[in-house]
Amino acid sequence: MRAKSVPAKTRLDLGRKHNFDVLLATWGADFPDAITYLDLFTSHNANNDGQWSNPTYDRLIAASKTTDVTSVSRRWQDLTQANQILTRDMGIIPLYQAGEAHLTRSSIRGLHYSPNNLIDFVGVTNK
Repeated sequence: MRAKSVPAKTRLDLGRKHNFDVLLATWGADFPDAITYLDLFTSHNANNDGQWSNPTYDRLIAASKTTDVTSVSRRWQDLTQANQILTRDMGIIPLYQAGEAHLTRSSIRGLHYSPNNLIDFVGVTNK
């Protein structure tokens, strides 16, 4: 295998055509739920560039969005089992998880972070 650096447009094209041995990719959550990541790796997802496929995984993801969607415990079990399958089969290999640290003056009040770590300045005061 030979590593090569390519422009973003080329990388997207190579991914869509499945023309790679290993592909480095990132994804940012659209909303604070595990499904925003796990849904990417279902067999027919357009963003599943690696074309990894597992029928049990697909069934669990489908159940988490349909029959089990109203049961927090069953949905969580579906997503947990799907994640274990994805990790065991190495459908993807996570390299890192981004993190941030923030220093905030103690006089700042009402500053809230969303689950996606976006800052909500509505209602912030400095006392």
